[in-house]
Amino acid sequence: SQCRSRRLVVFVYTQYMEVSAVQFSGVRKRYGRKQVLKGVEFAIQSGEYFGLVGANGAGKTTLIKSLLDFVSVDEGQITLFGLPHTKPASRSALAFLPERFVPPHFLKGRDFLSYIARLHRAEYSDVQAKTLCESLDLDPGALDQPVRKFSKGMAQKLGLAGCFIAKRSLLLLDEPMSGLDPKARIYLKQYLQALQ
Repeated sequence: SQCRSRRLVVFVYTQYMEVSAVQFSGVRKRYGRKQVLKGVEFAIQSGEYFGLVGANGAGKTTLIKSLLDFVSVDEGQITLFGLPHTKPASRSALAFLPERFVPPHFLKGRDFLSYIARLHRAEYSDVQAKTLCESLDLDPGALDQPVRKFSKGMAQKLGLAGCFIAKRSLLLLDEPMSGLDPKARIYLKQYLQALQ
């Protein structure tokens, strides 16, 4: 197909075995007269990768916004670890990297990762941050640089490192390979496989 598609990758490495990490049941969403989500049904289990691929306008962004409770659904149910997605507690185990990730330009790389760790109440250490950078093919020296000097690929790696440093059970990564060179893509895939 010649149409450009977007990919959503959801990666789960949770310990919760008795319930699905993510479940969509009969989810419908309409904008005016246009039905965007038409009875979406799927479940993501523990330890599972899930990729969503589709043509532009297929409803991928609406599905993500629905999952994150940025938009309300017209019908159906979405649960995260058995809790309704509308309850903030359901998203406490989730880290999200948006498609167009732009870190705060006034921070240094280290400040950004430290801030993300604090937001998620995760432990931060420089050793861990440097190891993460190396795992994603990001020069650890970038931790001392202002984010405004980062290339698109460096910013993407920093966003991924932020998701990983948060140590959440569910990672929602929208276009995680965007801006990454082939070597960095291999590093990311290896890192995700190691987490699984």
